[in-house]
Amino acid sequence: MAGDAAKAPTFTRDVAPILYAQCAHCHHPGGIGPFSLVEYAEVKKRAKLIARVTASRYMPPWLPAPGHGEFEGERRLTDDQIAIFARWLEAGTPPGDAKDLPPRPRWSDDWQLGRPDLVLKLSAPYTLPAEGPDVYRNFVLPVNLPADRYVRAAEIRPGNLRAVHHAFVFVDETNSARTLDAADRAPGYPGMSPGPGASAPDGHCIAWQPGKRALPEPAGTAWLLHRKCDVVLQLHLRPSGKRETIQPSIALYFTDQPPERDLYTLFIRSPSIDIPAGAKDYAIDASYTLPVEASLLAIWPHLHYLGHEVHGWAELPDGTTKELLSIPKWDFNWQGDYRYTTPQVLPKGARLRFHATYDNSADNPRNPHRPPQRVRYGPETSDEMGELFFQFLPRDRADRDLLMRDFTENYALPDSMAASRALLERNPKDATSRTQLGTTLIVIGRLDDAEKELLQAVQDNPALARAHYALSSIYMARNDAARAKAALLKTLELEATNSDAHNDLGNIYLFENDVPAAIAQLEEALRLNPNDTLAQSNLQKAKARLPAPMPAGK
Repeated sequence: MAGDAAKAPTFTRDVAPILYAQCAHCHHPGGIGPFSLVEYAEVKKRAKLIARVTASRYMPPWLPAPGHGEFEGERRLTDDQIAIFARWLEAGTPPGDAKDLPPRPRWSDDWQLGRPDLVLKLSAPYTLPAEGPDVYRNFVLPVNLPADRYVRAAEIRPGNLRAVHHAFVFVDETNSARTLDAADRAPGYPGMSPGPGASAPDGHCIAWQPGKRALPEPAGTAWLLHRKCDVVLQLHLRPSGKRETIQPSIALYFTDQPPERDLYTLFIRSPSIDIPAGAKDYAIDASYTLPVEASLLAIWPHLHYLGHEVHGWAELPDGTTKELLSIPKWDFNWQGDYRYTTPQVLPKGARLRFHATYDNSADNPRNPHRPPQRVRYGPETSDEMGELFFQFLPRDRADRDLLMRDFTENYALPDSMAASRALLERNPKDATSRTQLGTTLIVIGRLDDAEKELLQAVQDNPALARAHYALSSIYMARNDAARAKAALLKTLELEATNSDAHNDLGNIYLFENDVPAAIAQLEEALRLNPNDTLAQSNLQKAKARLPAPMPAGK
C-alpha cells in the first residue's frame, strides 16, 4: 500500500506542472476562464470535472487532431497527461510535497507582446442586451499618425471576455466604415461584413479567440498602415443573460523594415449548403489547384453550430498526399486560426482539398433549432457556412501575382456568383446579394447581364447606393457619360462620402470640360480618402487644364 501511495500522482509534482503550462493561461484570477486553477484547493474542488473534460478532450480547447500538421501554441494534452488527472482523482487528490511545486506562473495587465507603439481604443463602450440573438458589431478606431508605418504585430483586447466570441481586424482607407458608424446611434454598426471599403491587410488574418496568444507576423511580412485611416474591429457578441458593456482595443507594434515578401490568403468553400432537417452526416467538398509553388504558413476553417468534422489536405502532383488539418469534433465556440511550426511547402499543381460534415439532428446539442429544421448557406449563425482559409507565402512577387490572378479568375469570381445566387434563391428581393452578383458580372465582362441584375436591385431597394454606383461603372464602360453621371449623382445623394463616386464624377466633369466642377469633386474625393492615388493623379490633370492666370497690370 505504501508503494502504491508513493506512485500516485500528487498536485505539486504531477498535476500543477500540467495546469500551469496548459490551463492557467486562461484559468487564473482575472483570466477568461470561469474559475482559477492555480491553487491546490481550487483544483481539488474541481478534480472530478477536470478528469472528465480532459478525458473527453473538451479541455483544453484545441480542435486539431495530431498527425495532420503541427501548430504553434498547441494546447493539446498527451494521453499520459490526461491519465495523470484520472489517477490523481482515484488516489484521493493528494497535495504532495511543497518543495515539488513549480513556480507559479505570473500574469499582469500588460500587453502580451510588450509595450505597444500605438493603442487604439473605442472611445465609448457599447452595451449588449442581456438576451437575444448573436450580434456582429463593427467598431471604428480612427488612426491619425504623423507618417505611414509598417506593422509587425497586433494584439487585440476584446473588452469583455464574457460576451465576445471572437474578433477580426480590418482596415478602411475610404471612410465608408466611418459613414456606417455615423448612421447608427450606438457605437459601431451591425453586420458580418465590415462594409465595402474595409478589408484585412493584404494576406494577413488578425484575429482573437478565447485562449489565443498574440504572435508577431511572420518575419519579413509587415503590413502598411497609412497615417490617416480607420481600423475596424469586428466582434462576434453573445448575450450572457445580463447587460454587458464592451470597450475593445487593439495594440499595434511598428517596424522600420518594409515587407520583404508578399503574403496571399485564399479560401475554398461550398455556397451550395442545403442541410435537411434531421441529417446527421451531411457533407460538402471543395478544391483548388495551385498554379505556383508556395509555402503554407497558416490555415483556419469556419463553420457554424451544425459543423461536425473538418478535414483539409493537399494532393501532390507525384500522387502523394500531405495532411494539413483535421478536426474530428468541430466546436463553433472554439474556432481559431492555426499557424504551422514549420511552413508547409506545396509544389505547383498541388490540389487543395476541403471536406466537412454537419449534424442537423436533435442529437447535436449545439443545434440552434428545436426541433431541427432545414438549414441553408447564409451569413447568420443560424444559417451554415463551410470555408477553409489558407495563408500562403509565394516565392516572389511574380508568383504572388500569378496566384492571385489565377485564384480570382478560376475560383473566387465563379464562387462569388454561386454564393450570390444561393442567397437570392432564398430571398429574391435581397438587393445586396443581387448587387454583389451584378458587380461580379461586371468584373468578368458580362455587362448586359450585370445591368439587368443591378436594375432589379435598385428596383427592389432604391436607396442602395452600391447598386447605383455599380450601374455607373457599366455606363462609363459604354462611354455613356450622361447615364453614368446620373447614376453617380444618385450614388452621392444616397452616400455623400463615397470617395470613388466623387472621383468618377470629377472625371465626367473633366470630360465635359467643366474644370472647376471636376476639381471640386476630385478635391472632395481626396478629402474623404487622402490615400487615393488615382484621385491625386486626376486632380493634377484637372488643375493642368485651368486657364493660365492673366498677367498682372502695371
